[in-house]
Amino acid sequence: YFIYISNFRAGRSSDLFDRKKALRALTTARQMASRAGDERLLLYTGMLQAQELIYSKTAEAEGVAKLIALVADAERKGYVYHAMYGSSHLVSYKSRSHQADSIIFRRQMVRLALQGGYRELALPAVAKLYAWYDSHNKIDSAQFYAAAMLDIVEREEQSKTQGELDYIDYYMQEKKLRALQLQHDYQQQLLDRKAIESRGRYAVIIFLTILLVLTVLLLVD
Repeated sequence: YFIYISNFRAGRSSDLFDRKKALRALTTARQMASRAGDERLLLYTGMLQAQELIYSKTAEAEGVAKLIALVADAERKGYVYHAMYGSSHLVSYKSRSHQADSIIFRRQMVRLALQGGYRELALPAVAKLYAWYDSHNKIDSAQFYAAAMLDIVEREEQSKTQGELDYIDYYMQEKKLRALQLQHDYQQQLLDRKAIESRGRYAVIIFLTILLVLTVLLLVD
C-alpha cells in the first residue's frame, strides 16, 4: 500500500490495478489489526482509509468526517502521535481546498505535537500560524506563536548542547575506565612479578636447605 501511495503521489503510477492491490493490502492490514485487538494499528489503518476517500476524491466529505472522528478518538485514548498525524492530513486537505477552518486544524496539530514532545514536527506549522496571524494583525495570537517558535528553537538548541555534553561525559567516563583498567593491569603485573620473585626465593631456600642437610649427612658419615 505504501509503495503504491508513494508512487501515486510522485506521479510514477496511476495504474488502477496497482491501486486495487494497495487497497486490498490495506484492508488485510486492518483485518489483522482487528483480530489482534491492536488499537494503534486500527486507528492508523482507519486514517489511511479515510485519506484514500479524500485523495481519490471518491467521497471527500465522508473521508474528512471519518478522519476528524478518528483524530478525536485517538486523542481521547491518549495516542497523541496518531491524533497529530491525522490532524496534519486535515490541515493539508483543507489548505489545498482553501477552507477557512484549516487554521483550526493547524492549531490543533501544533497543540498535539507540543503535547507529545514532537517539537521539530511542530515548528513549520507554528511558523505558518505566526505568519498568518501577523498578516491579519492579530497581535496577541502572533505573539503567542512567536514565543512558541522561540521556545521550540531554544529547547532544540538545549537538546543539542545536552547531547554534546552527554557525549563528552561518556567519552571522559570511557577514559577514566580505561585509566583504571590500565592501573589495574599494572598492579596485577606487579603482584604477579612479586609472586614469581617470592616463589623463586622460596625455591632457593628449599634448595639451600636440602643442600645443607646433605652436607651435614656427609660430614656425619
